[in-house]
Amino acid sequence: MHEQWTERIVLVLILLALPAITSFASTDREELRLKKVLLLAARISPDLKTSRSKEVEAEQSTRIASSKYFPTLDLAAVDSIGFAGSPGDSTGFGGLMASPYRKGPSFGVFSKWSLLDFSVDHEVESTQQELLASREKTRIKTIQVYQSSLQIYLEAVRYRGEDEAWRRIVDELIKISVKVKQFVKNGQYSDVAHLLIEDQLKEAIRQQTAFHQRYETTLKRIALLTGLHADEIACPSPNQIDEGDMLIIQPGTLNPLIKAADFEAKAAHQTTEKISTESLPRVVAVGSVGYLSDSRVAPVENYSVWVGITLPLFEGFRISAEKFRARAAEDVKQNQLESIKLEVDDLNLQYDEEIQVARSELLNLQQQLEVAQKALSLSKTRYFSFLGPLIDLKEALRDLVQAETQIAEVKTKLLLAEGLKNLINGGTLGGSD
Repeated sequence: MHEQWTERIVLVLILLALPAITSFASTDREELRLKKVLLLAARISPDLKTSRSKEVEAEQSTRIASSKYFPTLDLAAVDSIGFAGSPGDSTGFGGLMASPYRKGPSFGVFSKWSLLDFSVDHEVESTQQELLASREKTRIKTIQVYQSSLQIYLEAVRYRGEDEAWRRIVDELIKISVKVKQFVKNGQYSDVAHLLIEDQLKEAIRQQTAFHQRYETTLKRIALLTGLHADEIACPSPNQIDEGDMLIIQPGTLNPLIKAADFEAKAAHQTTEKISTESLPRVVAVGSVGYLSDSRVAPVENYSVWVGITLPLFEGFRISAEKFRARAAEDVKQNQLESIKLEVDDLNLQYDEEIQVARSELLNLQQQLEVAQKALSLSKTRYFSFLGPLIDLKEALRDLVQAETQIAEVKTKLLLAEGLKNLINGGTLGGSD
């Protein structure tokens, strides 16, 4: 019996000291605002860095395709002995240096220019559309980073709110336990009353400890996203944020997934057009200037210019097969675009419903909280005045913590739905920290 009372006294002393210890430990922590978390997460995200590198790759592909508008220019030197024959294009030489009428040393400049090639226009347009799609994919990846960061941040907010709600119940139960213990000692209540309060106190401690651990674990996840130290950061409680905090995510007009799919569909169409124009004639101009040491048949000249036209007549049905393949790929991109539009519309409807339901639940829960607070105050007064039963006080405590924890859960659900809705519609960061 002596050991039981000693255990109870130690438990009460620890619980009385716990709020002060926790408060002291949290004073050195920086309370993070949502915008800072999102910006830091985007800054260090490896996936986002990869997406930006792919954007640079797409930009260079556009430059490569555009280079076909310009002439090529090669400088070469060659020496041959024996029969005055041409080395041919297989060695990489062209122009005067490849003339069949020369031998010995020669050097010069060779230039080739496609004056008319309809396929180049479509190839360039295709790569430009791919570049635009790549930029939208970078925005998509940014939004995905924002989404995951927002979810984890609001989880931490919720767990802190539930932690604090149970902590307030623990503090309340400690005070009630001390009072009931005095009544038991004076013989005004039986020891059963104190045992019941202690049992409820232990349950409250267990719940508070569980939510506190969840809160600390979520802070570690935020630290991984932002590069900060988990023991130096904190998140606000639910009563410190509201729907106005979501204004930093300014709503956009169109989901970047839709934009990217649209650009990819246009790129696929340009690829189809490019293949179709490969069967059209091409006009090529070639020029060469240089020095020939000797010429066996023709007079020695230091330049050569010609313009030619080529028309593909038969290529083993390659062009027609590639055209059908490109059209099929174009159909795939177009169907993906329509599918994404439907998904985005469906998500908007879901988020609208979640927002409306959460707002309605919050109004009801705020009313329940006010009733629970009044019920707790009245039941305490009646119990300590020997006018009401202990069960009324226990139920009032349960109703109070239930209302507070549900408010924390529903409020974070509301803010998450609002933030995600803005993001899926191409939202961007704005506002103040």
